[in-house]
Amino acid sequence: MKNIWYIARQIALIVAGGSLTIWVIPYENSIKNNLWVYLIVSFVLVLIGLGLFEWMIAFIFICIKKYFSMVRVIGVFAPYEIDSDTSSWVSISKRQLADKFKLMFRKVHFFDKIQYLNLYSIVVNPYGGSYPEKNVEKLSNLKSIFEFVIRGGVFINIADIPFYYAYNPLFKRSVDTTSLSIMNLQPIRFFFDTLVTKKLKISVYGSNESFGNRNVKFNRVFVVEKGIKNLFDKTFSLHPSKELVVESSPIVAVPYGRGFFVFSTIEVTIDNMDEVMELILRGLNKIKVLT
Repeated sequence: MKNIWYIARQIALIVAGGSLTIWVIPYENSIKNNLWVYLIVSFVLVLIGLGLFEWMIAFIFICIKKYFSMVRVIGVFAPYEIDSDTSSWVSISKRQLADKFKLMFRKVHFFDKIQYLNLYSIVVNPYGGSYPEKNVEKLSNLKSIFEFVIRGGVFINIADIPFYYAYNPLFKRSVDTTSLSIMNLQPIRFFFDTLVTKKLKISVYGSNESFGNRNVKFNRVFVVEKGIKNLFDKTFSLHPSKELVVESSPIVAVPYGRGFFVFSTIEVTIDNMDEVMELILRGLNKIKVLT
């Protein structure tokens, strides 16, 4: 991308120089007849050539992001409908989620391109254990998400183990991002091999026992280790082995760089959507990202 901008700047300077050279030729020509138009065009080309145009665009983006932060605009990265192909552990529609978010937050913007990510201070992935990925080999969208959080953003995953699947429109389905292992001659994907555990150095456990109440049930939890903030009402004691007891939670905030990942493993349905979203909202208030 930097090389493209460099070439564009060089071409802009050449064209601007050519326009001004023609203007000084001592006979009538179209440039002299349209002097102001060509002067403005040449001025813009010089700005591009000197790199000032890029600074102007960057400044505009900073101003837009500052405005969105001041009015508490929540960005929802949702290029597709929420369904069984694009999501995991989320059984609500995009419209139902939008209606709920509009009640929770002052302003909500749904966006469909990863480059708009940095316009917001808080971004939501509504697809649960899956997320939109334009390149499933290089995981370029995932890289952008982590860079967004490093710079101070808050990324919220509303259900399931985050980034377990990646949805790509070319495949028209969510594909596994976790490598296969072999156990008892059978292929299996372990939770400790998932992208989220490797990249964020956190522990995820599945349990045969379901925790929670009638509407809010979960059997996948994060270990509340040092530095990880529990955002649920309480923690739960888990026994991964006879010798080991860990405190765990279905909703946590994981610091990363200057920002936070906020993860909830609770399955979201039309019956419990209000309760789960309120739990996430209370969690955001605990880490004071909405003030």
